[in-house]
Amino acid sequence: MIVSTTRTNTTGNIVTQATLLAVETLETLKNDPVGDLVPANYSDPNNPVDEWGNKGGIFKRSWVIDDPVGYNTSRRVRVTVNWEHLGQNRRVELATITRGNGT
Repeated sequence: MIVSTTRTNTTGNIVTQATLLAVETLETLKNDPVGDLVPANYSDPNNPVDEWGNKGGIFKRSWVIDDPVGYNTSRRVRVTVNWEHLGQNRRVELATITRGNGT
């Protein structure tokens, strides 16, 4: 029972760290002006990163920016954080639509 609880707690902590990495990236991108959010696929140049976004962890962070409406007034941002745990590939993906500058 202790081993199972420890494994569950570890998994929960890793998922929380991955989610916070995704949230941090999403919020940073939302605060940029919409003109600076060039539609494309991006990958963190520090990959793999640790839970603080520094080089050398277990997480691979990437994001996709596109123009969902086609009028160049908003962007859809999808951030994905991938990692391997207990022999399985895991991921957290968050998405939002932004007009830039924090909205």
